[in-house]
Amino acid sequence: MPVQLCTLLQSDPLNIPVQTIDWGHPNIRNGNAREYNLGRKNAWAREHQLKVFAEAFQPIGFRITHKNAILKEMAEYNRTHYSNTKNKLCTPPKRIRQQKVEHPQENSDRLPSQLKDKHFDSYWQVCKDLGCVRYNIEK
Repeated sequence: MPVQLCTLLQSDPLNIPVQTIDWGHPNIRNGNAREYNLGRKNAWAREHQLKVFAEAFQPIGFRITHKNAILKEMAEYNRTHYSNTKNKLCTPPKRIRQQKVEHPQENSDRLPSQLKDKHFDSYWQVCKDLGCVRYNIEK
């Protein structure tokens, strides 16, 4: 579902840039297997998080008043402190910045079949394997 939400947010007429997706995958959440080696074997299996920029999401907003107030505050802060930054639609890099170690849980039953027994070094590789068609991404 995160890939579909990402596609929806970044398509017309919304055009809301998605900063990144934090996948509940061992390579993404626990890339160096630190928590695994500390005895927390499934610490990586957290929810997925889709991160968007507050100022871009503000036109949609929330129906819950206090959430909308915080969104407005964050958007104003970002405009004040990061006015030179232009948020762009997802354009993942074509290269890997950092190679991650093999994680012992890459074959966990908690992973969907599309991701089981696969190694990833970056979030956008997971996006591609789960069907992102926005860009022609090479592994």
